[in-house]
Amino acid sequence: MESQLENNLTVIDTLNGLIQINNDRIQGSEKAVETITDAKTKRLFELVIEQSAGFRQQLISEIRRVGGQAEWNDTTDKGKIHEFWLNIKSAFKSESVDSGIERAQFSEETARKAYDDALLSDVNFPTETRELLISQRREMKIFGEASLKT
Repeated sequence: MESQLENNLTVIDTLNGLIQINNDRIQGSEKAVETITDAKTKRLFELVIEQSAGFRQQLISEIRRVGGQAEWNDTTDKGKIHEFWLNIKSAFKSESVDSGIERAQFSEETARKAYDDALLSDVNFPTETRELLISQRREMKIFGEASLKT
């Protein structure tokens, strides 16, 4: 049986992972904003950036509430590998808009999956933490896959 301390460490680790996922989301959307000229699409990605920054701040606060230290300034290894691949790909293409949108779509898909995995895991989240994650995941739906396709 897992002790309360071990459970808190698992909760903190999971929340730190979601912070990194939100950092990936921000980074992917920032790259898309750099390459997109359509004002409506650009605004959508700016909203994703704002949303993810808010999510990150809420997760940092939640980690502190449960007695942990937030690791808020890093991205996931998966995000770094994908970023590297897209940079190589865009070096051989004259058009970088597709890679910006692809980056953002990858970040969105990864973020939704990470939240789903966390919520479906056997981590014993405090009620407030679980409610926060459910709320954040629900808010992500406004930026669904169809919204990111141009």
